[in-house]
Amino acid sequence: MTIDSGDVVYTPGGDFLVGGGATYTMNGGSFIQATGNNWMKFGTNTVGDATLIFNSGSSFNAGTSARMMIGDFNRNTLFHVNGGTVTTNAINLRAPGTIKVSSGELNITAAFIESLGNFQIEGGTVNFSQTYAPTAGILTFSGGSVDITGQLQQAGADLTISGSDVSATLLSLAAASTINFTAGTITISGTTDNGITAGADGYLNFLTGSSGQLILENVDSGLAASLLTDRIRLDGAVNAGAFAVADFGIGGSSISLIPESSHYAIGFGFAVLAVGLIRRRQTK
Repeated sequence: MTIDSGDVVYTPGGDFLVGGGATYTMNGGSFIQATGNNWMKFGTNTVGDATLIFNSGSSFNAGTSARMMIGDFNRNTLFHVNGGTVTTNAINLRAPGTIKVSSGELNITAAFIESLGNFQIEGGTVNFSQTYAPTAGILTFSGGSVDITGQLQQAGADLTISGSDVSATLLSLAAASTINFTAGTITISGTTDNGITAGADGYLNFLTGSSGQLILENVDSGLAASLLTDRIRLDGAVNAGAFAVADFGIGGSSISLIPESSHYAIGFGFAVLAVGLIRRRQTK
């Protein structure tokens, strides 16, 4: 099915289903599901595989009382935002399939998010109107921006931030959960517990060579530095000396990894000093 222009309004008389290996493409126009407490099922076990592509100029809006399901764990389902605007007002969003955002805008305003299985953000803008708490799946934020009105809670999913600009009120890590951070920015605007809460062995993990920056808008550098004793690590290990903590404004601070060349320079400096002391002792 392809929609190039015009408005399509679906008034539920039953579930809206896309499957059977079908490809649903929007190159323009708009699709609106009218109010109705029915499921929108894309590529689920009951309907079969599906591919959905929303290109530039298109608009897709799930009804405010719809229940939306994208994929199942044993189905090949791709929900691809590639320039259009997609809004999920569904009261229930279950998405264990693959959601990919390359450009355009994805607005998730669902009252309840059950799961996002394979979530890839390469570009564009993704807006969550509530706390985002992935519990399973593989999530990669490699570009674009992610704006979370509530908390970013890490509770079991495999999340890597490698280029996106992510903002949230609080970063909350469950016990033994990790966010790997290699590039981009994470901006935390809340003040609770230094901006990051974590259960036992939960932490934000900078990887060697990371160019990422953590910005804490309401936490001064003194409090931010305390995070380096446990909640912020390098390659899984506590290493406070590997990070730079700086004030950037009234009550705000930033944490970033010191470039490797600086570590080498420091190490070289200590080596030169040690050699100098040895030679000095030998000449006495």
